[in-house]
Amino acid sequence: MSIGTSIGHYGALLRRWLWLLVLAVVCCTAVTYILNVIAHPIYETSALIQVHDTSTNNGSIFVDQALAQSDALLITRPDVLQAAANRLHEVSAQQLADQVSDSPLDNTPIIQVRVTDKDPVRASLIANTIVDVFIQAQNNLALQQVKNVSIRLAKNVRDAKKTVDNDQQQLSILQASQATAESISHQNDVINGDQITYNSLLTNYTQLQQQLLQIPTGLKVVQSANVPSSPSSPHTLLNTVVAGALSLVLSLVFILLLDWSNTTIKTAEDVEQLAELPALGSVPYIRMAEQKMRNELPIINNDVIEQAFGTISTNLIMKCAEKHTVLVTSIQARAGNSTTAVNLAITLAHTGLRVMLIDGNLQRGSLHRIFKHPNIYGLTTVMTENMLFQEGPNNKIQSWLHQHQTSIPNLWFLPTGPLPAVKGNILRAPILSLLINCLVQPTQDLEGQASSLIDIIIIDAAPLTEDSNTTTLASCADAALLIVEAGREQARQLQKWAHMLRRLHAPLQGVIVNRRRPQHMPYIYVSPQKYKHDWLEQDEHGDRKKRYVTAPWARIAINNQRLLLSERPITSNRHKSQPQILLDPPARDMGQLLPATYSTQQPGQYKG
Repeated sequence: MSIGTSIGHYGALLRRWLWLLVLAVVCCTAVTYILNVIAHPIYETSALIQVHDTSTNNGSIFVDQALAQSDALLITRPDVLQAAANRLHEVSAQQLADQVSDSPLDNTPIIQVRVTDKDPVRASLIANTIVDVFIQAQNNLALQQVKNVSIRLAKNVRDAKKTVDNDQQQLSILQASQATAESISHQNDVINGDQITYNSLLTNYTQLQQQLLQIPTGLKVVQSANVPSSPSSPHTLLNTVVAGALSLVLSLVFILLLDWSNTTIKTAEDVEQLAELPALGSVPYIRMAEQKMRNELPIINNDVIEQAFGTISTNLIMKCAEKHTVLVTSIQARAGNSTTAVNLAITLAHTGLRVMLIDGNLQRGSLHRIFKHPNIYGLTTVMTENMLFQEGPNNKIQSWLHQHQTSIPNLWFLPTGPLPAVKGNILRAPILSLLINCLVQPTQDLEGQASSLIDIIIIDAAPLTEDSNTTTLASCADAALLIVEAGREQARQLQKWAHMLRRLHAPLQGVIVNRRRPQHMPYIYVSPQKYKHDWLEQDEHGDRKKRYVTAPWARIAINNQRLLLSERPITSNRHKSQPQILLDPPARDMGQLLPATYSTQQPGQYKG
């Protein structure tokens, strides 16, 4: 897939889904704007607390920052929030947990306490209360710690005092008993050591008592919370812009996913790339208001449609050069196979081919109304006249064929005929084969040249999934054309029915994509590959080979097609370039077949 193809594909994709993008962006931005406007404003305020280490006289900034990190985790603890809720009397501790948040400022020993509330005054009150309660709680904790140390130190002082007193008593006893000088000296050393310990503990106790009188606090409010003048949320403009951008991105992702997941057959390229089947072309969709229907036939007086069927007929002539009976069917109903069969038959008849159109849709036959033929004699009646076709092409067959002539030169039509009362498989393959052989079997004329009554037979059959008679018609046909409506069928369904037609000895010669709309684009998410059984072969250098057509009726059709193209240039949007068609040298001097002589008998006059 080239870059130009990708850009063109995505450009067309955006043009197709532009309404969805605009709708999604407008709806999301409008809803977001309305929700932000009607939402109650939220106010936010903050207070700042500075942390300092009071354990030493000259604290380090890094120690203060570490203390700020640890104290920030203690501000929102439950006992602080509960104490603040008791002081405020308006909110609960659970509500404060949702409204209060804090964090230390980067590279500073300062803690920021933030509070959000619908009332700006209450927000500032809560912030200042939280700060006061936290500082008081930390001071009380420090005071309690000093008191605990003081109690333990007082006990140690008393114990040391008792030890010194006991040492003095022991010295007195030694002196009274006239102990040795060495014993008395040792006791004096013990008294001196215990006295030093006592004096040290007493000094520490005295200092601790002084700290109890004035405990230096390590927390200080450097900025109280002020009453905010404007709400902090919602950010109407920002939220609206973000919603619009997000909706645009999500819509684009949705469109791309939708385009990627849509693997239905939409174009002739999809037939070859996804289903790996040959494609004859595609027929664009035309609105009923733009169609100028002719009174007698469904051929549309539209240049685009005529060009499309001109391309399809040319491809069909080259594909079915050696085949004479073509079955036109579809997978599902309402795919347009009947209209396609009629238009294809008329287009082939305009090229000079003698075409027999047979309405094989027995349950829903409608072609007799298009051609304004009574449906009193047709295919079902032929099933009872096997003796007529057993002798082969003769004057009787020519007379019978003369009765089914239409107002269009080179085109004959056989309707369905009346349906019998007994339901079931009405058609019989042997009799149908006799009919086909009589019409397409070459016979020698007076000049010794071989020619047939009919060059090609087109059978309009019911969908493959609805009527069992279609399988009977397929078994008698040489080739089959499958009509699919753009965007309705999956590739695996086409492959399934193509295998079924091949088993019935009516190999699929091509797929026609009907009602292709402008938004139908080829599926580009597969690696380009050529249909492996494509009739347009290439040589070893990659150049297109010249294909020679040897069938007489095909040579005639190609010659007439050239004449039509020379009279009115046709520039159709074919899905691939046409191969170069050459006639072998003997065919150049053969000329065209002489037109048959047609009677002026009315369409309704038939033999029973």
